[in-house]
Amino acid sequence: MAGASAPSGIVVNLEIEEDAEGYRTDCLAFAVVPDGSGYVEREIQLDRPGRDTVFALHAALGGQRGSWHSFDLVIEPDGAFEYEFSYDPPKRLNGVFDQQSYHRFDHYAA
Repeated sequence: MAGASAPSGIVVNLEIEEDAEGYRTDCLAFAVVPDGSGYVEREIQLDRPGRDTVFALHAALGGQRGSWHSFDLVIEPDGAFEYEFSYDPPKRLNGVFDQQSYHRFDHYAA
């Protein structure tokens, strides 16, 4: 995006579930971008290479605990990042839209 401000952070929450037909995913991803008077969120779409990477990571990290079902990733402007995997059943993919699963990043830029 020409002329756009650099992101102040990128936030991703992805859920994944595998069944006989393949993978289902639900991804919430956004960049927090300064707009001169504060911050705005810009939605990010996970492209095909990104999805392929997620599927490979999901397959590679399956083990005694089984495969993870969701992860959170936060990338700061300086390149520092934090991530966390969850082995609990995915919520949004199973129709659960609670405060914790859907809105926990609402105040990321605050």
